[in-house]
Amino acid sequence: MLGHNDWNTFTAKEKKLTENTVLLVGLLYNMCKAEPVIKGKGKKDMNTLNTAEVNKSINNAKAVLADKF
Repeated sequence: MLGHNDWNTFTAKEKKLTENTVLLVGLLYNMCKAEPVIKGKGKKDMNTLNTAEVNKSINNAKAVLADKF
């Protein structure tokens, strides 16, 4: 713990670390919400990969990483 919680007392490095942490947590949260598999409708139907959702998560991750890291 840094011992303080007033944003105005954070150094530039602490502010950047906090901002990056918030962005990464948001990114991971959204990735965890994604359903990578579409379940088959019937018992004998195969599950399929939800490529649209997976690609969306990958593209979001790339955008965040390219912008901040």
